[in-house]
Amino acid sequence: MGILSTFGAAPGSVEGIIYTIIPTSITSYVEVVPQAFLLSAILYYWINHPEKKWMNWVMGILFLLVVLMSVMGVMAANGTLQVPS
Repeated sequence: MGILSTFGAAPGSVEGIIYTIIPTSITSYVEVVPQAFLLSAILYYWINHPEKKWMNWVMGILFLLVVLMSVMGVMAANGTLQVPS
């Protein structure tokens, strides 16, 4: 439900179909739906197996990588991150 009914009028969402003139196609769901199911399966396994300490480390490291890449993307867009050429 969260994929079809997003907060904004994204293409392929219910609001996007109603309020935009961008054509929608089923191919946009080929990436989004398996990604959502994979995330929910990993989180379901993680919650139901609290004795797996290695998963805490893996999920923590992945979280930090996502945050660091987001910060680097913002810095690169603002010009504060200089990439050597």
